[in-house]
Amino acid sequence: MKKHIFIIILFALVLLFSSCTKASETYMFPIDGEIVEDVLRDKNLNWTVVDEEIKEYQSSFVIKDKKDAPGRLDIGITAIIDSIGYEEERYLTVQVMYPNDYSVEQIQEDQVQTLPLLFDIASEIYGNVDSKALYDVFTKDLDDNENYKTKGVQWNHEVNGNHILIKITPSNNGIIHRKCAVFIMNDASFKKYMDGLYLNQ
Repeated sequence: MKKHIFIIILFALVLLFSSCTKASETYMFPIDGEIVEDVLRDKNLNWTVVDEEIKEYQSSFVIKDKKDAPGRLDIGITAIIDSIGYEEERYLTVQVMYPNDYSVEQIQEDQVQTLPLLFDIASEIYGNVDSKALYDVFTKDLDDNENYKTKGVQWNHEVNGNHILIKITPSNNGIIHRKCAVFIMNDASFKKYMDGLYLNQ
């Protein structure tokens, strides 16, 4: 009997260790396509990488829903993931861009589902960030901003030595690039970001 109890406890510890290892996994930056595909698969998304550019210190991935035309950025929602890893820099942005034919109502409806997903994807790839806790803080602050639907959002937060920025452009049809973006970066990257040295800001 004691032997069976010992085996059960040992098995439980192995499962606990395995789950903790996965949850605390830290990816090397810049990330590669395999990491992006794994994260998308882990979220059970119908998204696929349709274009990628990988350089020595930077990577960029264009992602579309499998039901949309893969070569058309003007049809359906387009997601973009950018990462930089150079010396002390660690920088990530996960964003979605909406096509011109989307109405304000369509965008606002989509953001209800997509925004927490962006938090989740960015937090998992970057590491050391609790996406749920972060999203709860953000939504609390957002509730106090009555004009975010017409004037957009620029939100800054710092946790565990990481800088989190949320940018949501106004949903009005007059805006050329209507998008929603989550940025996570360390101090070294944040300094360059504030100096305007990164693309896709």
